[in-house]
Amino acid sequence: MPSGRRRIGLTTAAVAALRSHRAAQASRRLQLGPAWQDTGLVFDRGDGRYIEPVTLNDELPRIIKRLELPY
Repeated sequence: MPSGRRRIGLTTAAVAALRSHRAAQASRRLQLGPAWQDTGLVFDRGDGRYIEPVTLNDELPRIIKRLELPY
């Protein structure tokens, strides 16, 4: 395996969630047509582009609170 790449085990539920996410992403790709930026990302801004790290930093506390998870 190339340096920096790792194999990880996933639960059946995680695989199902990722497949569902990929299908939704493919649908958005078709809807956006040429506006879609194919970066090959699993998680994007909704149009294929990178999510800025500051956006994740801002959103994470809200997501944790909404899901009632411990910080």
